[in-house]
Amino acid sequence: MKSSEESHKLHADELVIYGSKTDDLDNKALNSYYEKEYGEEIDEQDINKSQILENLYLAKKGQLTLAGLLLFGKNPQIRKPMVIVKAISFLGNELSGTSYRDSEDIKGNIPELFKNSMSFVTRNLRKVQNNKNFNSEGDLEIPKIVLEELLVH
Repeated sequence: MKSSEESHKLHADELVIYGSKTDDLDNKALNSYYEKEYGEEIDEQDINKSQILENLYLAKKGQLTLAGLLLFGKNPQIRKPMVIVKAISFLGNELSGTSYRDSEDIKGNIPELFKNSMSFVTRNLRKVQNNKNFNSEGDLEIPKIVLEELLVH
C-alpha cells in the first residue's frame, strides 16, 4: 500500500507547459525516436497521435509536458527561456584566466543542446598528436567520451 506522501509525488517532467500545443513538437525528431525505440512509425498505429503523446507523458490534453517540450520541442526557449547553455572559453587552464577565446548561447531541445555543446567544447580544445603521424588530425586533449559524460551529467 502506498503512503499518502508517495501517491502525491510531483514529477517535474510531467508538468503541463501552459500555452503550448502539440504543434510545437518537431515531428521529424519525434517520429525518428518512436521508430527507433518501438520499431514502428507513429502514423501506422491504431491509436491517434495525441493518445500516443499522452501515453509517453509528452502531452496532456493537447498541451506539451516539460518532457515533451525539452525532448522534442521546436523552440523550447520560447516557453522556457532558462533552458539554455551559456558557454564561454578562455585560454589556459587557470580558473582566473582573462584571455577570452569564444562564447555562445546554445539553444534548442535536449538533443540539440547536447550536440551543439559538444561542438563548442571540441572546437575550443587543442588537438595533440599522441605519437601519430605528423599529417594526422590528432586527438582532442580530453577524450571525447569524457566530454560526453561531463555534458550528460
